[in-house]
Formats: sequence, C-alpha cells, structure tokens
Amino acid sequence: MASTYLFQGREGSGQWPLAIWFSALINCQSPRKESLTNNQMALPCRECAHCKSIFSLSFPELSIVVPLSSFKNLDEQIELIGQALKQRRDEPYCIPVSPKTVNISIELAREVKRKLSMKAPVGITRVVIFDQMDKMLQLAADALLKLIEEPPPQTVIILTTAYPEALLPTIISRSQRIRLDRVSDTVITEYLKSRYSAFESRARLAARLSEGSPGRAVQLVQTGGDDEQSARATAFLLYKSLFAKKTQDSISLAVDLLQGATVADAEQILRLWQTFLRDSVCLAATGEDADLINIDIAAELNECSYPFNNAKVAARVTDLYKFMLADLKRNVHIQTAFVGLMLKARREIHSPAA
Repeated sequence: MASTYLFQGREGSGQWPLAIWFSALINCQSPRKESLTNNQMALPCRECAHCKSIFSLSFPELSIVVPLSSFKNLDEQIELIGQALKQRRDEPYCIPVSPKTVNISIELAREVKRKLSMKAPVGITRVVIFDQMDKMLQLAADALLKLIEEPPPQTVIILTTAYPEALLPTIISRSQRIRLDRVSDTVITEYLKSRYSAFESRARLAARLSEGSPGRAVQLVQTGGDDEQSARATAFLLYKSLFAKKTQDSISLAVDLLQGATVADAEQILRLWQTFLRDSVCLAATGEDADLINIDIAAELNECSYPFNNAKVAARVTDLYKFMLADLKRNVHIQTAFVGLMLKARREIHSPAA
C-alpha cells in the first residue's frame, strides 16, 4: 500500500466517497470479498465498529481537511467543518458550493501534522483526507510536502482534486494517482431514481447533461428540471459539442436535447451561447479569467478558446448566432434550424484558418 494517494477526476465524479470507502477498507475488521470478472475484490463490511465510525465520519484516527472560508476563532472553525462534513454525509457526490472564497490554510495543515506526530494505536491505519487539494494555499502545500516526503508510520494520506494541474509537481510525483473516469449515464440515472425518486425522463436528462459526473447530475435534479441551471447545462453541453472532433456526435446531441424545445428554449440557449462565446474570445485574447461572465466554468471555456485567436472566426460565429435568433421569429423548425447553425458554426471553428 502506498503512503500517499491522489484521487483525481472531474468535480462530482466520486473522489470523496472513494476516499471514505478506501479508509474503511484498510481499517475494516471483517473485509468481504466479491468476484469481479476474473478477480477478487476486497470490500469493507460496513458492519464492524471501524466501518460504522468511518462512514459516519467519526473515526478517531480519520482526519479530514476540507477547504473553509476565513474563520475568526476555533468555535467558528469547528462550525464550518461540521457544516462541510454534514453536506458530504447527506450526499457523498455533492459538489460543495460556497458564496465565499474557500481554501486549505496553513493552520489546518499544521493541525494535522501535529496530530500525526503522536503514535498511532496498534492495529489501526491512520488516514488523512485532504479534500479539494487544488484549494490548498502555497504555504500549506509546502508543509504537506514535508509530511509526504517523510510519512509517519501506520498512516495513509489521500488527496482529492478535480484539477491536478494546480498541484505542486513534487506532490504529484510522490503520490500514487488514481483517475476516476466518467460514470455511465445508465448508472447515474439509476442513482437519481433510487436516491431522489426522480422520474425516468428527468433522471436520464440530468445524467446526459452531467457528462459523467454524478455530482453535477444531483445538482440538476435538486434544483429542478426547469431551473435556469438546467438550461445553462444544456446550452453549455451543446456549445462544447461545437468543438468536438466528430460532427455526427454534435448533431445527434442537438437532436436529442432539443426534442420538444420551444422558441423560448431555443432563444435562451442562444443567449447563453453568446456569453460562452464572449468568455472564450476573452480567454483567447488575454488568457485571464478576471472579467469572465461564466467564471465557474473558466477551465472548460479555455479549452474552447483556441479558434478565437483569429478575430474573424469569432465575428463570423457571432453573426451566425444573430441570424439564428432572427430566424426563430419566422417559425422555423427548431431542431432543423439548430442543426444547420451547428454545422455552419463547426465549419468556421474547424476551418484551417482557425
């Protein structure tokens, strides 16, 4: 077993539940085995005292560090940690959202280091989980690096992140990396139906829009199928498909997602596209995200910015959007019109000049 693991994957992919599951497995008093194809897989029993306390996040030798907003004193720190852990207990795949800036401070890192300086109980493997490592401040990362270089005995450190490129290269090189791939739409759909009693059609749409992230699917179901967030997710998925390599995938996605769409739905998608395009052009021109409208998806928008180094491409795509908005007032067939728009936009984006 490695002393440090890095669980990486897009937000809401399951880094957190995997970290808790793994913590339980290495401390389980009666692990069970399950056949998986031609291999035997060990699983935590979930019934022993260790498993129960770990899954309830109350195991004495489980230290959890989560990003917090600034706190004034110890009582406020404890309250913030309690709120963060409750959110994760209620929904392990949740994508934490805070109105304030959050980070992992040097104080939190030092607190863990102090706790690990004490001897571990016999027969117990201590586990430290640093959740959302990309939000760790530089000083805290430096302190953690020393801990990783000289790990205490009977201790496993687990780091989770959606943005491994934001971590120190030395931390990545000393960690065993476990990449979480996208979860299938079928699995996410069944999860939403069983846990949230979501209707089949709504669960399938949320699964499709989530792009393999159970956490994003949960957000969509919790906020409601007609919520602005759901419309934005639909619009962004269609926008990103313009930059995909395969034209047929982009077109089939449009046909699927725009089934039954109204003129108002189409207009909303186009207006959202205009904000995505504006941000992509801004990133292409400056490389900075300070002035973005859609700051929460800056990394993904940056991946879509490369064609707009050519200002003429941005201008032509903008004109296509405007023409489409005008066409919608002429009672056109929405799916057909959108397919035409996407074919024209893709031709501009993927032209050699771009």
